[in-house]
Amino acid sequence: MRLQKMAQRKWLELCTRLGLGDGPALKWWEWLYSRYGEPQRHYHTMEHIESMLELQDKHCEGKIQNNAEFQLAIFFHDVIYDPKAKDNEKQSADWAVKFINETTESLESSSSLTINPNNVYDMILLTETHKTPAHTEGHNFGTNDEHFLLDLDMSILGQTWSVYARYAGNIRREYCHIPHSDYCQKRAEVLKSFLKVHRIYCTSEFHSIYEEPARNNIEKEISFLTVSLIIKYHQSNL
Repeated sequence: MRLQKMAQRKWLELCTRLGLGDGPALKWWEWLYSRYGEPQRHYHTMEHIESMLELQDKHCEGKIQNNAEFQLAIFFHDVIYDPKAKDNEKQSADWAVKFINETTESLESSSSLTINPNNVYDMILLTETHKTPAHTEGHNFGTNDEHFLLDLDMSILGQTWSVYARYAGNIRREYCHIPHSDYCQKRAEVLKSFLKVHRIYCTSEFHSIYEEPARNNIEKEISFLTVSLIIKYHQSNL
């Protein structure tokens, strides 16, 4: 209940700033909440959205250039999630634009905020790869809204091992349709790709706190996946 109340409060505050009335705001909230409560979800739930909102308050105060666009990207970035699909981010971005377009009239008449749907769309699409030049090149840290969004989305990787292990288990549950050996191999490949980038976290704020524990957690999970593959191999050859 606390989860629902916190995220709902943030959503209604955002809608108020956008000039959206209580009725439409609550209608959209009910739709968002039902989406994030779908049975195929175990990690990509409203709890993930709440965590991003909490960490925004903790680490991003005074650093976000357009907070309304930023929070819309948070709320909508995983609103479509089918583990078997390959276009979740695009579909989620499309829904964000749909929301913005449907509220444009009230926004223009009741709010001084400027919302560019293309900015929200582009931020959400970046969550497919979580890579920008600030991640892959050894130059300056990222300071734009998209950099903070991606770091918030990846913050789970740098939590304590117990929190990370719960996350890893929930990801496995979301991909329960994939055979164990195939999952271990593909998951390890994804994790190794994280380790190859110059920075997992491209903002100085997140990099200083989460980079080292994230790399440690990832390496630990890879070792578990490798052991699991070896055990499975030997069992199949008995």
